[in-house]
Order: sequence, then C-alpha cells, then structure tokens
Amino acid sequence: MAQGYFELSTYNDSGRVGTISIRLEDLWKEQQEIISKHIEEIITFLKNKEKEIVNNSNRR
Repeated sequence: MAQGYFELSTYNDSGRVGTISIRLEDLWKEQQEIISKHIEEIITFLKNKEKEIVNNSNRR
C-alpha cells in the first residue's frame, strides 16, 4: 500500500456519515506498517461486503 494519506468515508442514503483520515508520514515506521495492514484488511472486508450486497440484490 502506498505511504502517505488515507481517508475512509462512510455514507448512507442521505450522504456522508463520517470520515477517518490518517496521515501515515506522521507515524513511526512500525505504526505505519500496522496501520497499513489494518487498512488493507478494511478494504478487503468492504470489497467482500460489496460483493455480498450485489449478490443478494441480484437474487431478488
């Protein structure tokens, strides 16, 4: 994952609900690696959740 800046926003039907922003260069190298790993896990989870939602909506 690229070092630098990461932002994750959550949305509902009314618009943006919240945002998590992390500037990785402000962290120690060990923290960067840990945060990067967690971000990758979050992205994987969200991609899987998106596929699950699409599959469920296609079944209807």
